[in-house]
Amino acid sequence: MSGFSFNVLDEPWIPVETSDGEFKPLGLRDVIYDAHKLRGILGYSPLLSYGMHRILIAFLIDAFLPSEEKDIRNLVKKGSFDKNTVEDYIKKCNSNGERFDLFNVNKPFLQTAFKDEEKIKPDYITKLFEDIPSGNSHIHFNHTLEDTHFFSPAECIQALCSQGAYAINFGRSAHFGINKHPPIYFLYSGENLFQTLTLSMVNVSDYSDFPDTPLVAWREETDVKEDVEMRTISLLHGLVSMPRRIQFIPENLNDKVIIKRMWYSKGYNYKNLANWKDPHVVYFYDSKKELKILRARESRAVWRDLGTILSENAQLNPLKNIREKLQYR
Repeated sequence: MSGFSFNVLDEPWIPVETSDGEFKPLGLRDVIYDAHKLRGILGYSPLLSYGMHRILIAFLIDAFLPSEEKDIRNLVKKGSFDKNTVEDYIKKCNSNGERFDLFNVNKPFLQTAFKDEEKIKPDYITKLFEDIPSGNSHIHFNHTLEDTHFFSPAECIQALCSQGAYAINFGRSAHFGINKHPPIYFLYSGENLFQTLTLSMVNVSDYSDFPDTPLVAWREETDVKEDVEMRTISLLHGLVSMPRRIQFIPENLNDKVIIKRMWYSKGYNYKNLANWKDPHVVYFYDSKKELKILRARESRAVWRDLGTILSENAQLNPLKNIREKLQYR
């Protein structure tokens, strides 16, 4: 796959809305630098939008390392992200080789470099997109077959960002994502993207009982192992979990890079994870005093769970957390 390159720091792939109402894609670096000038991230589906937010939040936590709530308050007060801190972090990530290239041979961004002996039969890229039929799934309202689809690198990285949070077990070749059946995720919506990202960060001291490893995906030296059961994980690994082993296979089409196929297999198995508490999810005790995770339910609007969401007993209390992070006002 030599000759192909797509650096997620600079190539435009994150769809944003500016303060002037303009819609355009930006690279990860520009999104962070201009976050205070942007209204938000707008993927074509909520799954993709949240997935991109989650990757950016993990990047920022690892870069700024807020140890206490006051560190997040001070960061919010500054009004924008410090470029020197971001650039120093990027250098740290790349100290042992390039980590932000989607097609890097050794460490492709958010993927696993498959060994030659593993490359038996590639899968179609449609498996990344929940709204496109693949395999023997239904094709109602989408009368095309999986081998006819291809996507740009920008579209594929958007879908890749959502895998850890939303991956479902749809067969023997896959595991659920970090929270099993996907729950309802919560972000703090600020006046601009900078506030949304910063207020959705968490301080490291709240997770002091978590191990420091595995590292966040783009800093981890160990390749993702197929079907390895994870019992304890770090905060940053949980935010950027790897339930799939994926490696894109780029092709040229009319002088444009497209992706039609990928190497694909099971990633880490999070079924019996013991220590994970997701910072963007509401946990509550049910009538049997058992700790549960708030999930969407068919024919039940989210507003009907406001009592649970805002309860003082909830493990994630949005009102309490937002007050703590804005105490400087």
